[in-house]
This record gives sequence, structure tokens and C-alpha cells, in this order.
Amino acid sequence: MELAQKTLFFLKMTTLYQQNISLDLIRSFEDVCSLGEGINLNKNDSAWVDINNNRIHANVNSFYNSYDIKSKPSVIFQIKNNEILYGADSGIVKYDLDNFIEKILLNIDDIHNFLQYRSNDGGYCCGFKYLSFMHRYEPHKYPGYIYKISEEGWELIDNTVHIPNTFIEIENGKLLISDSFKREVWLYEFNKDGNLVNKDLWKIFEQGSIPDGGCKVDNFILIALWDNGSIATLDINGNELCRLPISAIRPTNCKYHENDKHLWVTSASEGLSQSMLEKFPLSGKTMVYKLNTN
Repeated sequence: MELAQKTLFFLKMTTLYQQNISLDLIRSFEDVCSLGEGINLNKNDSAWVDINNNRIHANVNSFYNSYDIKSKPSVIFQIKNNEILYGADSGIVKYDLDNFIEKILLNIDDIHNFLQYRSNDGGYCCGFKYLSFMHRYEPHKYPGYIYKISEEGWELIDNTVHIPNTFIEIENGKLLISDSFKREVWLYEFNKDGNLVNKDLWKIFEQGSIPDGGCKVDNFILIALWDNGSIATLDINGNELCRLPISAIRPTNCKYHENDKHLWVTSASEGLSQSMLEKFPLSGKTMVYKLNTN
């Protein structure tokens, strides 16, 4: 297919997807996060974090509450038996919702400078956990760290990404990780042992569209765009198909609930003026949308 034909085909497909993919807001949680992030869903429960305020928000067994913790959390790895497993600046931590007990399972103190770096995002690939860290004060100057976590402990995967984000496993052994500072999304390929074998640039977003967290829905990749008030919809090769508007200028993450076709979206309110908060009134809230694909 010639270039002109390819371009026309892509434009037609973009129009088709814009018509066939939409969001309808169902609910938003009342609590406002300064920096909501790291949402996780299972069959019946959901949980997310407020990084800036050291807080976990959990909707478990049809009961919603928020919990102040000592660690600075960034991503929920698991919700099980009224316990939350999450990544934090201190490492891998478990929180007991019934007894309000916080327990560090795997400490990060001896791996890098805890006072200078905090965790930012993470996810799963090849059955292993991956957790990233960014510089607390000057991420534009100092790249962060991405670790694989196994029974042996922490294994450094990459130390060239300034603000590691996204962490979407698009297929077995292939993980999307973005550098929000550079607006780049990279495709990491791992072997069966979870070790990095290849890394390629997958997508670069334009100025003003900063890739944050996201998820895979069928054959689509959804990525929250900080400061753009939207969720980017892309195909498996990184071609952008459309953008879904969100009632928050700084969406930070999204996860899809297959059973009811709901898309959960976290967001941030930090750094926004009063006029911006009035224009985007759900900024900082966690929202639930009906995802329509027909």
C-alpha cells in the first residue's frame, strides 16, 4: 500500500474509532486526591492511592474508606482478604484494612537513596512485579530506577527513565513503560525469567500531552494524558486512534473492569488554579465511566 493510501486508511479508521468509542460518567468518589494513582481492580473490589497525602482509598466488600499510612504509596498490586499489597517509597508493603496495620515486606533502603527517590508506578509482566522510582525533587535532572521484584529481591532493569510510568503488559513478555518527562512510551521485552532482552520506542506524545498510567482493553491501549484532560486510545502498534475526554485536566491512571465494562480513572488536583478546578470540577476525584465500544 502506497503512503497516500496508508494515510487515507488510517484517517478513515481514526474516524471510525472516534464514532465507536465513548465514555459515559457513572459515578465519582467524593474524596479529592492531591495525586491519585495506582488503581487496582478485582472482581468486586477496588483500591487506589493518593501519593502526596500518603493515603490508600479502598472500596472493598461494598464499603468505602480511606486510610492514612506511613509509607508514600504509588501503586496497588493486589487486593485480597481485606489486605492491600502496594508499592511505596519504602518498598513492597502490605496493609491490613481490618486492623490498620502496615507491614513492609521487602525494604528498598539499601538499594538506592531513599531520601532522594520515591516510587512512582509499577505493574506485572511475565508473572513478576515491576516497581519504578523517580527523584523526589529534580526528576528532570536525575533519571529514576525500574526494578524487577522476585524471591531474590530487587533487580535493576533500567536507570535511564526520568519519570517511569504506565506499566501496561500488552502481551506476554511485552510491557509498555513511559518516561513522562520526555513524553515517550517504550516497549520493553522480557524473557521467561523476567529479564530485559530488548527496548524500543513505541510512541512519542506532543507537547502538553504527558503519558501517565493506563491499561489494555481488548486490542486497544488506553493511556491517561496528564494536562490534556483525556485518555488516549491507541492500537497495539502505538498508532493513536482517538482521545476520550475526561472531566479532570490531570487524569493519572485507568483500569478496565471486564465484567461490567467500566473504566475507572484516577486524577490529580495538585498545582491547579481555582479557574482550572472550576473548568474541570472532578479533578482529583476517582471516576467510573461506562466504556462504549459499539
